Amino acid sequence: MMRGLGIKVLFKFIIFSGLIICLFYSYNEWYLKINQKLLVGLNESVSVSTYFKEKLFLNNIENSRTLAKLSQTSKPKNQDEYRESRFQLVDDIKETFVYSAFYDGRGNPVITVIVIVKTDRLDEKLKSDRYSCIADPSKNHLPASLEYITEPNWGYKYKGGFIRCNLTKTEKPKAISIVLHSQIKKNRNFTPNNKLTVQYPSNFMRNFTRCVPAFYNFTDQNALIQMLESDLMFGMNHFIMYNYTGMTPKIQQILKSYQDEGVLTLLQWNLPVLKKDIHYFGQMSNMHECILRNMYVSKYVFIADVDEIVVSDMYSSWQSLTSSILGKHPYCGAISFRNAFFPITFKDSAVDFPGKTIAQKMGLTFLLKTTHTKLHTIGDRSKLLVRPETIHQMWIHGVQKFSNSKMTTCPVKNPKDALLHHYRFKMAPDMRLPYSDDHTFQKKNNELISRVQKRFQKIKTTSVT
Repeated sequence: MMRGLGIKVLFKFIIFSGLIICLFYSYNEWYLKINQKLLVGLNESVSVSTYFKEKLFLNNIENSRTLAKLSQTSKPKNQDEYRESRFQLVDDIKETFVYSAFYDGRGNPVITVIVIVKTDRLDEKLKSDRYSCIADPSKNHLPASLEYITEPNWGYKYKGGFIRCNLTKTEKPKAISIVLHSQIKKNRNFTPNNKLTVQYPSNFMRNFTRCVPAFYNFTDQNALIQMLESDLMFGMNHFIMYNYTGMTPKIQQILKSYQDEGVLTLLQWNLPVLKKDIHYFGQMSNMHECILRNMYVSKYVFIADVDEIVVSDMYSSWQSLTSSILGKHPYCGAISFRNAFFPITFKDSAVDFPGKTIAQKMGLTFLLKTTHTKLHTIGDRSKLLVRPETIHQMWIHGVQKFSNSKMTTCPVKNPKDALLHHYRFKMAPDMRLPYSDDHTFQKKNNELISRVQKRFQKIKTTSVT
């Protein structure tokens, strides 16, 4: 009897195991199909969680079968698809990804390509397997070089960089593809995995552009509208933003209202590596992409997060501020602003001002939070307004190298001239005493409240929060 019972248990175990195996293989096939749809192109499936997308991508790196399928389907179907910047694969082992390409004629003419690369690409592998550029439509092969964007030794697997394609006097490609020598050696007629439309400079279109780092699960409608309206009020002409993980319908609605007015450009930032493997969603590449995108398009570019604005008690606009500084220092390639944290967890200002009740109702923290921590020194948490054509490499809080050795950074030391207001929710170790009150921005209360109210009406809502 015991023997019969054992056979029954064994039989049930075999059936159960068979079902598990069938389910596993069915899931794996479904997983691969979904994987391709999610990770190729512009990350259009914003409803999938970031965690799930990262697991899918991690599986790509480990699963050669998926890699083969992904590399076959990553090529756009028609030329129109190249017009929208997006990360594209260079090599099947996923060491190099390209995003956008820009003509740079500041010295010997080159095409500069924004890339994310494996951290060791400059080492032994690159000596035996260098990059080449294939020009379109000529199909000429152009010599190329890789330059990392310098960053601290953070220890990430990937970092930002540039691939520079050297041009001849007669070469002016409409598009460029990046390949490895090993790919060409195997097949001279090798079809590249990538193709980028080259963006050529035009006449200056505007004076001031603000670049905002890639959005990651962004939901702070309050800070978004206040920042946009405050900067428009100060004379900003255009905003360029990057979307990494998708946005809530309300954030999309807000941004669309500015897009409809022609003052905002939103680009997809389909980061092709896990966010734990690169600094702050590829911030270094993102920042330089925006600078190159605005070279000879915008005279000045301001790079800052959504919760940061420049406030001046001396100047009424970006134009008057830059004219004053450059009038005294014509070799300023960048203007650096001191940082002051205004924690939004602090109490509202005790000072009454016209419209305070309305500001409280609408949650206008930029007007209500007037207590800041100890001012930082220049270079520590600073943000910069730069002249794009003067920049070779940036750091988050400063310039690493100018394209012209005569250029320099001009610091704004006096907070009355200009101060970076950083309205931060989380406390940080460098939020130090002594605390001080600064009511400068409250002088703009009527104009800001009016602007925000009009924006509310346009997006058909009564409150940001």
